[in-house]
Amino acid sequence: MEVAVLLILLVLALLSIAAFEMPRLIKNKWWRELVVFLILWLLASTLAVLQFLDIKIPAPMELLKKLTAILPPQN
Repeated sequence: MEVAVLLILLVLALLSIAAFEMPRLIKNKWWRELVVFLILWLLASTLAVLQFLDIKIPAPMELLKKLTAILPPQN
């Protein structure tokens, strides 16, 4: 299969997850849960597509090291 076809299948799978989960959250008016779901879904979808495209993703620990270097030391 071509890479484009596989990418389309991945995106369709990700969209089907959202289509399956979101109506229940909206019907029950679980707005906070919907926001959390959307944030996590967007993060996971982005990471899945980036990994599929063989784009290097920095390790989360490196980001934490950079953030802690910026923060002032705690006593």
